[in-house]
Amino acid sequence: MVNRVAAIKQFFELTDSDLCNIIGVSNGTLTKMENAGLIASSEQRDKVAEILHIRRDWLDKLDDEELPSPFDHDGLTKAERITNIMAETGMTQREFSETIGIAHTVISKIQRGKVKLVPDTAQRIADKLNVGVEWLLYGLTDYKDHPVNRKMIDYLWRNPEARIMIEDMMKSEK
Repeated sequence: MVNRVAAIKQFFELTDSDLCNIIGVSNGTLTKMENAGLIASSEQRDKVAEILHIRRDWLDKLDDEELPSPFDHDGLTKAERITNIMAETGMTQREFSETIGIAHTVISKIQRGKVKLVPDTAQRIADKLNVGVEWLLYGLTDYKDHPVNRKMIDYLWRNPEARIMIEDMMKSEK
């Protein structure tokens, strides 16, 4: 997990303290994991994989083994994701900030990289604009849709009668 600790910190913009809290280890132990090759326990790797939505198999491999990215990442910055949401919804920066209840100056600073997009703000955006907080914070493409949307889609696939009824309703609206 040596190189993976550094990769996780860099990708998620985590401090040593942040990652220590997630894994449940001291700064000294994290340093040993990162520099000296100390292997995290199976339980610690499970926690990291679950909390950060990364593949467990990526954490389990030896560091000299090449693996594809542990994330299905969109390659955008947080600022670019905010800009994309505004473009997709047709909102100005001021309309966007009013919708989520955050000063437009803060949104401007996030877009310019002067202020980090923190989880609380990401959650507000996710709730108001029906996008996934995991996508906003980390660019995880599987999580771009809001969880409610995924639940509805799963429900509709399991219940063809409901899907047909909604399709018929949508056709009648045209």
